[in-house]
Amino acid sequence: MTRLVRMKDLKPLIMIRRLPPLVRWAERAEAKRALKDISAYVESVSEVLPHDADTFLRDPAQRAMFEQNFEQGYHQVEEGVFEMTMAAWDWGFGLADVKQCVDVFYGDADDIISPEMPKTVAEALPRGQGHVWPGAGHYGFVDRDRWVQFLGAVVHA
Repeated sequence: MTRLVRMKDLKPLIMIRRLPPLVRWAERAEAKRALKDISAYVESVSEVLPHDADTFLRDPAQRAMFEQNFEQGYHQVEEGVFEMTMAAWDWGFGLADVKQCVDVFYGDADDIISPEMPKTVAEALPRGQGHVWPGAGHYGFVDRDRWVQFLGAVVHA
């Protein structure tokens, strides 16, 4: 799984996932850093995720949404990110057990995870369908045109 992660800051968390107190400590430190200056934090995230920089920064209202989203998330201290990190590993069921139709949307320019990860998930789901957004990063779903495409799949499901 680690080989499918592109974001260098996330790889150490994956490697220490079996040591939850250490994961929590790392996320607490990140939350403290982010909450000092949330605007600067969003700028730094856009530098680490160049394919999402435009999504984060181009529209002032959208930037404000990202700032509020990150701020609210980090007010939970490490809990939200910890749960997300740990949930990536053991769901308690296999993808082959999912019988519902599942549409998996992902960008082929994701700077956090390899596009191979969602592609593998879509292929492992018995009724899974992968949808690739060319040029989209990890937060590509926030783009208005892609959001309409996503909602169209939900409506037709």
